[in-house]
Order: sequence, then C-alpha cells, then structure tokens
Amino acid sequence: MKGYDPLGVLSPLATLLSERRNQRNLKQSELAECMTQHGDRVTQGMISGWERGHSIPSERYWPSLERCLGVTPDDLGSCFAASESERALLREKALPKETREALAKIVRDLIAAHEREAQEVPGGGADTDA
Repeated sequence: MKGYDPLGVLSPLATLLSERRNQRNLKQSELAECMTQHGDRVTQGMISGWERGHSIPSERYWPSLERCLGVTPDDLGSCFAASESERALLREKALPKETREALAKIVRDLIAAHEREAQEVPGGGADTDA
C-alpha cells in the first residue's frame, strides 16, 4: 500500500532518491550508514520507505542526502512541481535565486504538513523514533 500522498510527490521523490543511490552504487544500508556518519540517525528501513513512496525524508535529512547522494534542495523541490516540464525547469535552476528560495520554503511547509497529516492517518508513514 502506498503512503498517504495528497500532493502527488512521493513517486518522483522515490525515483530521485533511488536513482541517485544506484548511480553511486550504494546499498540502502550503506546510504543509511553514510547519513548516520553525517549526524542523522537513519536506518535502512527509513531509506526503503522513502524509495517505495511510503514516506518523505524530513528537511532535517536534506543536508545528509546532499552529502551522501548529491541531492540538492533544488532537486528535492523539483519533486513538488506539478509537471515534468516544471521539474526540468527547477533542475536546470532557470529560476531566479529568490524564486528558488521561496519555493524551498513552500516545500518545507508542504513536507511539514504532510508529516502532520501522516501522523493523523492510521499507518501514515511518517518517520518516528518511537
């Protein structure tokens, strides 16, 4: 069963993370270890959930994803664009810096809202430390 995805971003995000990990010839457990070495307590199960579209990595993991996979905030933000052409535009960084920064804030707000909603849905998919 796929995660709760009212924004329609889980599939592009899952694809992005999986492709970048595979390009670097990393196993999910190796990515989790890399992210843990950069200060985030991440498990292979969390990586699997992100790549299968069951959850979204919260913003606190973005710096580790950038270090370990080369996934930038712009790359992550492109997953929230409505169409492939919008995602391509964001990937090319054709938008002014101010616009990208505003979009990054919107993305952070959307992720926070998704995490809140996922916690309210039984079997929601937000990462927890419980």
